[in-house]
Order: sequence, then C-alpha cells, then structure tokens
Amino acid sequence: SNKNVISKFVDFKDVPGYLAAADIGIILRGDSIVNKVASPIKFSEYIACGLPVITDGNVEQINEFILNTNYGHIDNTFEDLAKIIENLKSIDRDEISKLGIETYGLEKISDMYVREYRKISDRYESTS
Repeated sequence: SNKNVISKFVDFKDVPGYLAAADIGIILRGDSIVNKVASPIKFSEYIACGLPVITDGNVEQINEFILNTNYGHIDNTFEDLAKIIENLKSIDRDEISKLGIETYGLEKISDMYVREYRKISDRYESTS
C-alpha cells in the first residue's frame, strides 16, 4: 500500500527500464548453506543496470563484490538506513553498470560455461 513501492510482474524485456528508474537494489536472503553459495540473478540484473546493492550479508558472491568495489552496503541491522542510501546514491551508476556487465554479462558468463564445458570434454576424451 506504500505509494513509493511498485510490486507487480513485468515482462523480462521491461525489467531494465524498471531497474533504471530505481536508486538502490535490495537483496535479503536467509542465513543458509544454499544462500552462501547462491548466485542470484537479481543481483546480476541490479549491478548490470548500475544499481548499488544493500544486502544482509548472507550471499557470499554479493559480499565479495561489495567488499571489492564498495558498490553496495552489507548490513543486517539497517540502522541509519537513510544515510546508507544517500551514500550509495552518490556512486557513479555508469561505473557500476560497466563492471557489472564485464563481470556478469552474457558474454562473460557464456565464455565461462564454454571453458568449463571444454575442461569436462577434455577430461572425458583423455579417459576414453
């Protein structure tokens, strides 16, 4: 019921437009082994669209990215959230987007899958 929150399903082709209208991405996950090794697609979408991310620290991939870049905030208390948001809004979104696409973009991910497939294929061929 909050007028500042949009909660609806949108077609995948419209997602970048909605994310471009946002200031911050928020990812909250429970503290579980599954989330420790997760790679949430929403995180990649946020970063590729230039959004800094606030997270609760339960996804290691997100933590590592934020700790290496300062393009987000890890916090499970959310004290002084207004100050956190204002600090994150000052980050250059073009820089976040560029790094996000370099790190999680289609070309990077598809190259990674091809390399892994070749490793598996090479191992299979060497045992045949």
